[in-house]
Amino acid sequence: MKIKTPWKTLKIIALTLAYSLLLPAHAEEAGQFNLFNKDRGKAPVPVIKPNKPKKPAKSPPKISKPKPPKKLPPQKDFSLRGINRIGSLYRIHLQAPDRKPLWVDWRKGNKKDIPGYAGYRILKVGKRRLQLAYPKGIPCQKDKPAQGVTCNVAKNYARMEILRGKPTAAPAAPKAPARISRNKNQARQANRTSNRGQSKQTPALAASFKKQIKPEDVPKGMKVVKTPFGDRLIPKPK
Repeated sequence: MKIKTPWKTLKIIALTLAYSLLLPAHAEEAGQFNLFNKDRGKAPVPVIKPNKPKKPAKSPPKISKPKPPKKLPPQKDFSLRGINRIGSLYRIHLQAPDRKPLWVDWRKGNKKDIPGYAGYRILKVGKRRLQLAYPKGIPCQKDKPAQGVTCNVAKNYARMEILRGKPTAAPAAPKAPARISRNKNQARQANRTSNRGQSKQTPALAASFKKQIKPEDVPKGMKVVKTPFGDRLIPKPK
């Protein structure tokens, strides 16, 4: 005897099977628990994102080595020998770096270089001392006590002092010629004294003053003239 299955029952069974087949797929997509998943209980595989290409690192700037300082020429110093003052004028006696004596006239406010030595300039003058500026290319850097030189490196000048002895005197002015006396007697006496001295010193000259010319020694066209200094020949007047 055949048993007839109601249509509604078959329909329910078909829907149940279809739902059971579709449910696991939806559960995996939704991340829900799935009883029949073989990878159930395992740690999820980490997702590795692709690395972005890194920009090349900038190389550090090259540090240039500082240039060594230029070697300065040897220091050239003056020596102070003496200072003389006449009013506002100072007459300064120096010994140059080449050891030659040098006289320099200086007044307050004078900003000129020492003649022949460019860059060397007297700044200030005191009693037995002065301040001397140095050229920029040949600065004053080392003290020289033996010469009386003390350097001020910051301001590039030297303080110079007279080491010993008194200030040297300025060169003497040339003597004026002696005045000739207007007194005739004094002039004659001076001439006699001079003539005596000459006669003593030059006997030949003194003998010529006493020379006498004989008549037979007189050449033609000449005549003898008597003088205090001896005979002389002169032409005869025409």
